[in-house]
Amino acid sequence: MKIISAFLFISLLCPFIFAEENKPSPFSTAGAMSGTGFMGPPIPTASYEGRVLPANESPGLTENRVTVSVPVYKSLIDTISLAATTGDLHFSRPTVLDNTGTVVAANFYRDEIGGLYFHQLENERAWGFRGSIGSASDKPFEANRDISFSFGANYTFPAADKNRWVLLIFFSNNSPLGDYVPVPGFIYVYKTEKLIGLFGFPIASVQWMPSDPWSYSLSIFGPIMSAEAAYGHVNKFQTFAGFTWTRQLYMPSDRNNDKDRLTVEEKKTMLGFRMPIVGSMLGEFQLGESFDRSLYIGSKTFDKDGGSATLDSGVYVSWNFKASF
Repeated sequence: MKIISAFLFISLLCPFIFAEENKPSPFSTAGAMSGTGFMGPPIPTASYEGRVLPANESPGLTENRVTVSVPVYKSLIDTISLAATTGDLHFSRPTVLDNTGTVVAANFYRDEIGGLYFHQLENERAWGFRGSIGSASDKPFEANRDISFSFGANYTFPAADKNRWVLLIFFSNNSPLGDYVPVPGFIYVYKTEKLIGLFGFPIASVQWMPSDPWSYSLSIFGPIMSAEAAYGHVNKFQTFAGFTWTRQLYMPSDRNNDKDRLTVEEKKTMLGFRMPIVGSMLGEFQLGESFDRSLYIGSKTFDKDGGSATLDSGVYVSWNFKASF
């Protein structure tokens, strides 16, 4: 599944930063929910993602995810949006982790609801807040310790030459950025006619459009990464080649330590295309290879004390449909 990009992350928290009259946003298909509770943009949207990786010597997998976001209040200075996500990750069989012999369940689920509040101040300043609650587990909501949550806030103000500063803080008990630790950050948003850059922590990202219809992007969001080269226009037909390094976190119901997390990690290279389907619906299709696949359990980022397993590389196909209303 695709990860949320740094550009989409900022465009959700600070909607006006990338707003341009009569021009489609270049980040409208930049990413998707990744279990960290980010809410959708301040317009009604719905999306469905799916992926299939056939089994070989290692378990194969299928993934599905549906996300709906709806603004419930909008004014010249205030926006309130609600969103919900449901998804599943199915391995073709359980996996036994090395060293510990722990058996990882074959089926995991992620359900989440949340909201976003955005308030614009005078002199092009603004602040926002978002929160979510849900469960990401093989047995979601079975116990209180399986409930996941996240909170985030940001404050943005103008810098020189129409650029911007963004100050933010994020807290979650199930995030690639770290669990139960407030993560402060800052971003300098730099815009020219052909380049938009986000430079800071925990985000670094560049979108470069040297000549129409070519575009290139590179995003680093904590321990996850994505890169893409694209040709064409999203609202007509766009082909792309890309690379992602993703990590999904789940809370196994039978874990001994409440802070233990199952990490599903992989790298992917892909080719694909995007195009309008009907009305406001956009479709994206990928064919790629998943490699450096692993499962591991630990209580900290990159911690494998609870055991690990390496999975074989494999070819996958994925699809993504998104509509705004």
